[in-house]
Amino acid sequence: MLYFDTQVILDIEPDSTDKVFARGQVEAGFFKMTGKLNSPLARSFLKSLLYSVWLPVSILVLSLIRFGIEGWSSFDDLQSSLATIGWLFLLTWPCGLPLTIALRKLYRRSRAIAYLTAVVLIPLSAVAAITGGLLGPIGILGYTAVFSLPAWLILCISHLRQQWRQRNQANRNR
Repeated sequence: MLYFDTQVILDIEPDSTDKVFARGQVEAGFFKMTGKLNSPLARSFLKSLLYSVWLPVSILVLSLIRFGIEGWSSFDDLQSSLATIGWLFLLTWPCGLPLTIALRKLYRRSRAIAYLTAVVLIPLSAVAAITGGLLGPIGILGYTAVFSLPAWLILCISHLRQQWRQRNQANRNR
């Protein structure tokens, strides 16, 4: 039996390839059949994906600043522009994930440093993504990944600093 919030969802018999968990959940292949998003990793990834919308939005804002709205004078121009914006979102949305994940991890350690890092790196990454757009989606991903490296470096330094503080605190308590 597969239980979900004390209700029977499916009546399945696990075979030898399935893993049976203590709470009566069965994992068949890659999918855990529980009916809800239990995994903190999956929730964190979905939040990061949602938060990474900053890249397509900032590219759109920079394009509007550069070219203006005058290009949308007729309906045909507006229609082709909306199609381009749709592809822009699909191609650039995942490219903002490296910086987004680094900033989310940095936010847990120090909010002020995370905000300062975001204020500096997000505009630089947006300009780099526009420049990398000349090389295609791989160029956008490459440029934004390179511009996320300072955030990862700051995260690493803050982690090492925290470990050093904990070690010193433990030595003082002895």
